[in-house]
Amino acid sequence: MATRLLLEWRDSVGESVVCDDRRNALVWVDIGGRQIHRSGFGNDKHGAWQILEFPASIGLRQDGGAIVGLPSRVALRDSGGAFHLLAIPEPDLPDNPPQ
Repeated sequence: MATRLLLEWRDSVGESVVCDDRRNALVWVDIGGRQIHRSGFGNDKHGAWQILEFPASIGLRQDGGAIVGLPSRVALRDSGGAFHLLAIPEPDLPDNPPQ
């Protein structure tokens, strides 16, 4: 199997690459750049969405949205870009992680 470059992109801290087989694309976060990315296979379609918080991880949902790990919460992101609170891990430790 040959390896080929799909996209030349420079992230600050690229993490959590997920294959989206429904959209034939890769999805990932750029933690330092505060962005969520999606890049299609076999085409030049690349989208980047700026967000206000540092995204640490991303997972895909069956409805087309995502689940995103953020500094102090876990949120559901709908396909329109809105975030909805799912959980606050360790709510009794408000400085974990420090803001």
